Amino acid sequence: MGRAPGLVYAPGQREIDALSEARLREALTLRQRRRVRRDTTVALRGQLFESDHGYLAGRVVTVAYCLLDEPLAPVVELEAQRIPLRLVNPVHNAHVKRPARRAASGGASAAGQPVAFDPGGALLVKSARDAALATGADDVDGEEDLDAIF
Repeated sequence: MGRAPGLVYAPGQREIDALSEARLREALTLRQRRRVRRDTTVALRGQLFESDHGYLAGRVVTVAYCLLDEPLAPVVELEAQRIPLRLVNPVHNAHVKRPARRAASGGASAAGQPVAFDPGGALLVKSARDAALATGADDVDGEEDLDAIF
């Protein structure tokens, strides 16, 4: 069984932990996972913070901040780095050129080749196929008739 509450909470029986500023700060530090927006901003406790590191855009990161800090001073913890965030100034931020993101795929497929996108060409092929079917042509696609084989 356990000990009686009187014995557990007696002043002479308990060891008091030395409370330091560092231990208190670590205990009151909150860590949350957030997705960094495309403009490298993160919303935290109703405020918007930004980073100068463009490679963070679109990534899910761990944002840490201490409840003792006033004003709030969050940092991004990523791969053993602590990247500080700063409060966004909306007027100034409207005219700032954004940093480059990670390697942008800009119309490229997963293999790095451009994706063929030609809606006009697809409509042209469809209309030519419809016209050939209307005139009664058997071989519209230039392929042999598979119905004759089966």
